[in-house]
Amino acid sequence: MHVPTAETRASVLAYARVGVPHEMIKKIVGISSVNTLKKYYQDELDLGEAHGIAAVAGTLYARATEGNDLGAAIFYLKARAGWSERQKVEISGPDGGPVEVSTLEAARLRLARRLAGNKDKPAEE
Repeated sequence: MHVPTAETRASVLAYARVGVPHEMIKKIVGISSVNTLKKYYQDELDLGEAHGIAAVAGTLYARATEGNDLGAAIFYLKARAGWSERQKVEISGPDGGPVEVSTLEAARLRLARRLAGNKDKPAEE
């Protein structure tokens, strides 16, 4: 049976802080399974991860707000403010609902135009 010590708790916290995977932490600490690691060190794993993320986020934020790192500013706004480089264009029908033309409907329009003698006009899709 594993018995946690102050030393192993500090080690797990430190490794979790820098993002070492649980599988590797268990080997370093000398535990046979990740479940056992989580059983005895869940607080250290959670707290270490939170501290690591907070440290990196603080650095990113500082770089973004000091005005000397445009990449950091863009990443921060995409990750935290929902910014995107993609544009979404929606076309509404007469009632304000979406305009949808299924492949079958488009094929029927083409066939109807062909039968009517309007082969050169493409079907509106």
